[in-house]
Amino acid sequence: MLGWLFRLPAIAYFVIAGLLVAGGIAMFFSMRADDSARAAALSHAPPAVITLDELKPATYKADYDEIVLKAQAFPQGMIESVKTKGSREVGRTLYMPLFPLAAKTPDEPATAVIVVEGTISDDEIGKMFVAPGTIGPVAQVDGIFEGESSLDRSKAIEALQRTVKLSPDFAIIKPFVHGRKADLAPKGDGPAVLIAALVAAVISALFGFYRKQSEPGYGDRADGYQS
Repeated sequence: MLGWLFRLPAIAYFVIAGLLVAGGIAMFFSMRADDSARAAALSHAPPAVITLDELKPATYKADYDEIVLKAQAFPQGMIESVKTKGSREVGRTLYMPLFPLAAKTPDEPATAVIVVEGTISDDEIGKMFVAPGTIGPVAQVDGIFEGESSLDRSKAIEALQRTVKLSPDFAIIKPFVHGRKADLAPKGDGPAVLIAALVAAVISALFGFYRKQSEPGYGDRADGYQS
C-alpha cells in the first residue's frame, strides 16, 4: 500500500530529510518551552479556588492554564466514549457535565465539562466530590482549563447531546487524575523526539543517495582526455 514511498525521486528524500530536521528542532524547542511552563507552574501554589458561577472562560488566565474549580457535578449525565479498532479497544474518554453551584435543575445548561482521557476508577472520580449539592455532588477539580478553541469541545457536544444541554461557551476541564505533582511534572521528551527526527532524517538522506545512484545515467562521464 505504501510502496510508492520507496519509489520517489531522490530529491524528494532530501527534502523529507530537511523537513524532519526542521520539524525535530521545532518540536524540541516547543517541548522544552512546555516543560519550562510546567516547572514554573509547579514552583507556585495552585491558583485560588474559583466557582463555576464566577468563571468567565473567555478571560480566564493562570500559570499553565491550571484551574481549581468548584461546581456541581452531574454523574447521571456522565458518558464514557470507547474507541475501538476491530474488536480491540484503543482508547476511552470520560465526559462529565458540571453546573454552577446556584443551578437548581439539570434542565439548565451545563457550563463546564470534565474530560478524562484514559481509564479512571470510580474511587478517583469520588475523590473529586467534596459536598452534597442540589443537582449532584459538589466537586472540586484541580486540572487544566482548555479555552474555546479546544478540539475536545466538539467531541464533548457529540458525546453529551442526549444527556444534557451545554451552554455556548462551556469550559473544558481536564483534571489531574494522578495528582498535581505527577500530572504537571515536566515530561522531558524533547531530546528523544529530536534524536528520533535526526535518525529518520539520516535514513531518508541515505535512501535519497541510494535512489540517486539508481537513476539512469548516474555515473556516466564524458571522457575529455585523449591517450
